[in-house]
Amino acid sequence: MRAATGLFLAAVLLSGCEGAYFTIGDDTGVVPGTYRPADYKNDTTWADLNSRLLIYGRAALPGASDSYWKLYFRNSKKSPSSYGHGEVFLPDYFIKLASHNLMDFVLAHEVAHDVLDHTI
Repeated sequence: MRAATGLFLAAVLLSGCEGAYFTIGDDTGVVPGTYRPADYKNDTTWADLNSRLLIYGRAALPGASDSYWKLYFRNSKKSPSSYGHGEVFLPDYFIKLASHNLMDFVLAHEVAHDVLDHTI
């Protein structure tokens, strides 16, 4: 838990990104290419990433229910993103390339965006 809190704090400090991840004209209500694996609760990649997202989400918003945090995959070349309301989007290419530690940082970073309302 101490490591999770440390990563979360690092993500908060570094969450001053260079702006939003959207391109002009994106509709925040409809995220093209977003999906969960068909049998996502039994998909080991999704389950592992979701459990890690919940660790950071619980540390950041202790009063929020686990159902607040939602993990989605994206068929996209865009950066990982959070659009608020606990929704975290990870692009396919990133899931395949990122190390375990980098993915932890990214999940904590996206939680920080959500908690600090650094979303569009």
